[in-house]
Amino acid sequence: MAVECRFSANPFKRFRHCVPLPPPLEEAGWTAAMPLFTTFASLLLLLPLTSAAGLRLGDAMNLLVLGNTAAFTAALLAHAAGLLDAGFSPSFLSGGFCVANKATPWLQSHALCFYVDTAGALALALLCWRRPLPKGLALLERSARGVFAHGAAHLGLWYFSPAEPPSPAQLASPAQLASHGWLKLALASAGLGLFFFLLLRTAPTIPRSHAALHAAFHGVAVACVVPTAFGFSYVNTVLMTLVVLYEMLTAQQKDEAYDLAAVIVHFPVTQLAWAEGFSCDRYMKHIGGHVWYDAVIPASLCVYAAVVLSRQPRSGKLA
Repeated sequence: MAVECRFSANPFKRFRHCVPLPPPLEEAGWTAAMPLFTTFASLLLLLPLTSAAGLRLGDAMNLLVLGNTAAFTAALLAHAAGLLDAGFSPSFLSGGFCVANKATPWLQSHALCFYVDTAGALALALLCWRRPLPKGLALLERSARGVFAHGAAHLGLWYFSPAEPPSPAQLASPAQLASHGWLKLALASAGLGLFFFLLLRTAPTIPRSHAALHAAFHGVAVACVVPTAFGFSYVNTVLMTLVVLYEMLTAQQKDEAYDLAAVIVHFPVTQLAWAEGFSCDRYMKHIGGHVWYDAVIPASLCVYAAVVLSRQPRSGKLA
């Protein structure tokens, strides 16, 4: 039998162990991979049309991000309703995340997310240490606190992770809500509201008052209404949609930095959502699971900063 050898992340096991190779990609696997192929095919078709349609690259890419996010949510809801077998991984459907290393708590995916987000927040804080920020880096001004808040949320998920998978995705009834205790729900709503607020405030185009209103509503929704198995998908959809729409509709100046943010920061994270949902059991669980979704956020912001800074000496300003 063909095997694949890799280094183990668990020090209580041998540092190098071998496991059987995953089975060949079956027809269902190709079906599951189709959204990724469709996305990149759409990208290849969309980019040459931007000039013909009079769209900036950033606007075209942001429209693709919105469509991508809506398609992911629609596929998940249709799958949950039994309208189609979209090919989502069972592990992803059961808990809403692709969680790896459940037998090793300090290497579980939520714990890894906290480590990665903390390191990413420190890196972003160092990038923003020098004030005033160079032109084009307004996107990074509050990014460190948002990334750290993201990691802190995963730390909470790690600490309060249930021993058993959550019940099937159903909306909570008033009796079920009361069984949790209204005080606990109020505290959960407040904590989730703060999480939404800090992440929404990382976007320069979202005013403080708007972020507070959105955060209050969605914090209560996630705590009291959204099924646990849909938690990640709901948060991903809300944040990506709000951030992109505000940037598209309220940006005072759409320049090269706007285009770069759409390409480097917004687009990659939508692809990780597809990868996590469809390849969790087959691949993602073997390399850390959800941590890759978290890692791509600070990594893309750092790449964005590097590209923006590299453009300035040549042109003096962003076009």
